[in-house]
Amino acid sequence: MLGDLKIGRECRLNGSIKSHGRLDLGEGSLARQSLVSERDIVLGAESRVEGPVLAGRRLTLGPRCVAGTRDRPTTVRGETVLLHSGATVHGTLWASRGGEAVE
Repeated sequence: MLGDLKIGRECRLNGSIKSHGRLDLGEGSLARQSLVSERDIVLGAESRVEGPVLAGRRLTLGPRCVAGTRDRPTTVRGETVLLHSGATVHGTLWASRGGEAVE
């Protein structure tokens, strides 16, 4: 995808998504593979990603979202990371320039 991509609420994605622009995963959605963007990624409230989440710039993990699983830990990375209350990462979380936990 060359531009921004917004995925709606409660969607189910079985493949990987790659975007050159901002990538938004809607509230309650599930991505079974990786999410990759050269720019920002925003994971909506209660969304889930089972594969890697790699943002070239800012990564926002919304309230109660989950990356990876206990049985399949994953890598979550952004230059800056904003982690909302209740967000869970099973695996490794990288913030190369810094991060912040917010309620």
